[in-house]
Amino acid sequence: MEEPISPKVLKELCVAGAVRRVTLTTEPEGFVIVAKYGAVSRVLAAKRGHVRYFKTVDAAARFARRLGLSHMDIDMTNWSIDKIEKEETRSGKQNG
Repeated sequence: MEEPISPKVLKELCVAGAVRRVTLTTEPEGFVIVAKYGAVSRVLAAKRGHVRYFKTVDAAARFARRLGLSHMDIDMTNWSIDKIEKEETRSGKQNG
């Protein structure tokens, strides 16, 4: 995968209609947004240029909507509900 793409550039590519597919995928650090345009796939960057990680699908979806994205696939291949539940337990959050 190429270097991360800034939110500003990704938004410009979306407006231009150049983005073919956007996928929300999982990494050990959290959820990441991957944009495919042309033959290139790039992950969304944070302000300082490193990969932008999201703690929840909702947070990633809200950010994607602010970029103007209306559709995003979700790849849950590496996702583990057990990891999420452990983190929620540690932070004092509970489902209910």
